[in-house]
Amino acid sequence: MATDVTVAIKVEPDPPAVGEANLRITLTGAGGAPIDGANVRARGDMDHAGMTPVLGETTQSQNGVYEVPFNWSMGGGWIVEVTATLPDNRGIAQEKFEFFVSAVSADSVINSDAAAEATAAGDEGSTNALRIVIPAGTGAQIEAGQDPGLIPAEIRLRLSEQNVLIIANEDSVDHTVGPFFVRAGESIRQEFARPAVFEGACSIHQGQQVRIVIEA
Repeated sequence: MATDVTVAIKVEPDPPAVGEANLRITLTGAGGAPIDGANVRARGDMDHAGMTPVLGETTQSQNGVYEVPFNWSMGGGWIVEVTATLPDNRGIAQEKFEFFVSAVSADSVINSDAAAEATAAGDEGSTNALRIVIPAGTGAQIEAGQDPGLIPAEIRLRLSEQNVLIIANEDSVDHTVGPFFVRAGESIRQEFARPAVFEGACSIHQGQQVRIVIEA
């Protein structure tokens, strides 16, 4: 393992949000000299089990800067491990970086305490908000092989009628709904400003995908 190499990383766009991204990885040696000619690989894993890793790789660089195409597949905590195979048999440089990826965009609000209830309560009865509640005991039902029947395969919102999606997880285990990762006891509130389609796994329907369609 090379100990005289510094690995740095910047993410574009920043702050990171679900979707396509670019990792700008910089390699420098002693005295800050840029290192070109390396093979740079990035592996992204979420900080909870059960998610498929995201991989990226490049050998192209300029002044020690390597740009690796990447795709954040879900919102939540991520650990990105960068492995650089250095030129001239200099060995391998490796570094890990932690990121928090917004579920959809900077408009998304993730709450972890009483503020979650206050935020959700502010939308109670509102006609522009679709609220999905994952009740306590859902995880136990899934563990027992039962289908709670909570989340449809497709969720549709129309901007002119409903442009806010709230997912409240009252269960004792974490859940994923499409691009959203909602920790136990937390709520997320996402306001949409433009038409879009999002797809992702659903922990409530094992092995199935959820499609969220935002119409004009």
